[in-house]
Amino acid sequence: MGRRNRQISKHLGHVLLACFALNALGFLASAAILESSQRGIGTDADLLVQNSAPSVAYLSAMRTHVWRLQTLVSLAVRKGTSGPTREMMQTSRSRLGDAWNRYMELPPFADEQPLQRRMQTALAEVESSLDAVDARLQTGDLDGASALLDGQLQPSVSSLDEELSAGIEFHRLTGRVLAQQIASTRSQAGSRAVLLIMGGLVFAGAAALVAILIVRQNARLLEAQVDELGQFAGRVAHDIRSPLTAIGLVLERTVARMGGDPELRRLLDRGTSSVRRIQAMLGGLLEFAKAGAQPEPGVHCELANTVAAVLDELEPVARERGVELRAERTSGIELAASAGVVMSLLSNLVNNAIKYMGEVPVRRVTVRARVRDHMARIEVADTGRGVASEVMGRVFEPYVRGVRATEPGHGLGLATVRRLVEAHGGSVGVQSHEGEGALFWVELPCDGKPAGPSLWMARWGRRALAH
Repeated sequence: MGRRNRQISKHLGHVLLACFALNALGFLASAAILESSQRGIGTDADLLVQNSAPSVAYLSAMRTHVWRLQTLVSLAVRKGTSGPTREMMQTSRSRLGDAWNRYMELPPFADEQPLQRRMQTALAEVESSLDAVDARLQTGDLDGASALLDGQLQPSVSSLDEELSAGIEFHRLTGRVLAQQIASTRSQAGSRAVLLIMGGLVFAGAAALVAILIVRQNARLLEAQVDELGQFAGRVAHDIRSPLTAIGLVLERTVARMGGDPELRRLLDRGTSSVRRIQAMLGGLLEFAKAGAQPEPGVHCELANTVAAVLDELEPVARERGVELRAERTSGIELAASAGVVMSLLSNLVNNAIKYMGEVPVRRVTVRARVRDHMARIEVADTGRGVASEVMGRVFEPYVRGVRATEPGHGLGLATVRRLVEAHGGSVGVQSHEGEGALFWVELPCDGKPAGPSLWMARWGRRALAH
């Protein structure tokens, strides 16, 4: 049955992967179509704005200047040439030539070159007629100038005006075609994008349905595994607690029957206490595991007693390494977690602080706590060498250790701390500057009130944003 369920999950996974692949392909195709359409629209828009519209403006300006020239020449012929009129004629001729040069600098459209050649020929005839009339005016031959005005200049101006009008009409029609192409491209791109988006929604819906089926299938498998894990945890608890109980009884009877050696009695008492704490820690962790990695409702412990037990347990190790252990402001705080779980995470934090103290003159580890909004913040601060910058952001991940770590270990202690704390709706963190000590902190619900789902999600969201 389990093998069949795993095969079903595998097939569903393949279907889900196919849906995601098709959805991704649809997205890429939609992006490609939109990109191609944008390029086409951009090209047509550039032609419209940077070529067709300026061409209309330059050709219109040429019509204005050429008719103004004809008017000025007629005035000069009737009244005789004069300085101001001649200067205005030269200015208009200069502006006419400038407008033509600017127009010719633009890249021509298809079929525009024949029109440009006709306009250039007509412009040359106007220029030639202007030069001829101006020469007669310079010699005072007004009758000759008038004859050239009527017989040569006016016809050439009319011819140029017709060619310029044809050029303006050409670019007007070209601009209309470009605008229609832009509208058509935009409409087609929108229709194709809508179709691809609808297809993507269909595949996304199919993927969501398959994902729901996979989750349900895996939930059934996980439920079966959890049942097996609970049974296994019970067997482990029985197998480990039995020898611990036997050791504890042996130690208690030895204390009862021993002589009056105070040092030996102290050592045996410490061994008995250690066995009891290990039993409490083991019991809390196994209960936590059997509860599906969630704290049991109503479970709680007194922080000060738990901290005292942990420091008492680690005091010989600290004394051997010359480290002072302190506890501050831990009394009067009830945590919504079992004593075994709290002992486990505190033991990891304090033991790490002792192990990685390094060669520093002041050697101290301090455990302190404060309460805010039904959450207890427990801090373990040390005066050691601090956390290396290269592992600061990953220090709570499994198998992560400092590059200069020489102490034995597998890098699982802090990962276990985070797992236990977050399962209780709390959070973890570290503050450290290399060479200036470290402060590891955990937040756990207190006052016997476990953090509810909304508070847990809010804290999880803040942690996600911080990362």
